[in-house]
Amino acid sequence: MTRFRKWLKILGLSALALLLLAMALPYAFPIAPYDAAITGPFPESRTAVLAGARIHYRYWQPATAPKGNIVLVHGFCGSTFSWRKNIPFLVEKGFRVLAVDMPSFGYSDRSPEMNRGMAASNAYVWGAVDAAAQENAIPAGERWWLAGHSMGGGIIEGMGQVAPERVAGLIFVDGGGFGNEGAGGVISSGIRTVLSIGPLRRWVEVYAKHRAFTESNIRTLLASAFGEEPDDEAVRGYLDALKVPRTASAILDLARARSSAEIKLDAASITAPALIVWGEQDSWLPLERGKRLNEQIKGSEMAVIPGTGHNCMETRPKEFNEAVWKFLEKHTAVAAS
Repeated sequence: MTRFRKWLKILGLSALALLLLAMALPYAFPIAPYDAAITGPFPESRTAVLAGARIHYRYWQPATAPKGNIVLVHGFCGSTFSWRKNIPFLVEKGFRVLAVDMPSFGYSDRSPEMNRGMAASNAYVWGAVDAAAQENAIPAGERWWLAGHSMGGGIIEGMGQVAPERVAGLIFVDGGGFGNEGAGGVISSGIRTVLSIGPLRRWVEVYAKHRAFTESNIRTLLASAFGEEPDDEAVRGYLDALKVPRTASAILDLARARSSAEIKLDAASITAPALIVWGEQDSWLPLERGKRLNEQIKGSEMAVIPGTGHNCMETRPKEFNEAVWKFLEKHTAVAAS
């Protein structure tokens, strides 16, 4: 019995030592400190400080008299880059275009202190709209078309609920209709608890920095989202934004955000003109989800882009742009009246 207790003690101490080592080891790998001075790399990059958070946005003015205004909100792990094949088309058609990087992504704030809830996300985008309007002398009271991809669909849905008087219409791109899931709401409470444990969170951060955000992994991720192999431009554009310091930490902060308690998303309450654009072969959010959203929103229209996946605005820009323009052209005159 004495020998048994001795071995039991040794095993217990060994297990404790291994646990302490596992808890301490991730801190041996350096993580870049938070940088409050993140700047966008594009000629039209601007930054608005909203509720203490630095929000990166890009704005384009048409050469002719504007026919309307549209704001573009990217999806999870995306950025303003995600709309690169659509912005020139919309500007050419006479629209003022504003693309916003949501916190944790693109070239917006990664601060661990900032609010990433749904209400705050809505306010950040509306704040960027106000900043662009002030800088570019856009008349007060003008309404905006809201376009959101994937996660961005939930954001524009919330924006429309809190400020319907500012909305000309909504364009959901392979996203929206999340109900109470919201930004971060799809993450289970168990995962949120795990991510709140310092050493486990640090291990995730270390893995993301050294193994996840590589060209090979991003290429694989995009191939899954696109439903086809991405070109080098797409891989580099996504990778550059994801390699901004503390991106992994910021994504974990977003995953822990509890947004559903702030705003109850209800697609059935939407009364503005709405277009649902969906990739026929979307394996991330299947087409059936888009069809349900179309059924929920009274009077909505739907365009299915054949032969492509979750990021149809990137993989089939011609078909996507034509579908969006057909919708905008139909409703612009009504929205402006």
